[in-house]
Amino acid sequence: MAARDGFREIGKSCKPKLMEPIMKVEIQTIEDYTGAVTADINKRRGIITSIDEKSGRKIFTAEVPLASTFGYISDLRTLTSGRASISMKLSHYTLVPDFIANTLVT
Repeated sequence: MAARDGFREIGKSCKPKLMEPIMKVEIQTIEDYTGAVTADINKRRGIITSIDEKSGRKIFTAEVPLASTFGYISDLRTLTSGRASISMKLSHYTLVPDFIANTLVT
């Protein structure tokens, strides 16, 4: 118990920062769902880096926190009536926003 309490005290005094993994997401869908996909990415704290068009399909490239992507594939398929595909890979780590970090650290 002394080690745990000591670790907490030292942790508070050195002001650690909480990091989260950011995923590079590529979504392909038809143009009809552009607004819905854009809104859903924004809702998940994602940042759209590009929107391209290829063979009549819209290709969204975005950076989305990993915590916001759990269950995203089924949500996306529901949102687009099964007319979207998605791929994800780790991009980088970034600081967790203060409003989220404050709810996690007590």
